[in-house]
Amino acid sequence: MKLSLPERETLLAPLVIGIFIGLLAVLSVARNSPDQSKPIEEQQGPALHEVLLGFFLGFSLVFIPFGAAPVLIARVYARANPDAG
Repeated sequence: MKLSLPERETLLAPLVIGIFIGLLAVLSVARNSPDQSKPIEEQQGPALHEVLLGFFLGFSLVFIPFGAAPVLIARVYARANPDAG
């Protein structure tokens, strides 16, 4: 799927912000680990699946509605109305 320049510009900001929000979600998961009450030598930290899920959900929360959806809607509209320009 080749993206035109306006589509790439539409996707760039949500991509960057989505990565930032995903990283914040990862930090939140790591900070709220149940091992916080133990001494630092005994702390395990969050499981990998918790970290990945936090990043994926944080990224998706921003990128899908503000990045991917407008591009897909514009493509569907352009196919449905080829004379609309």
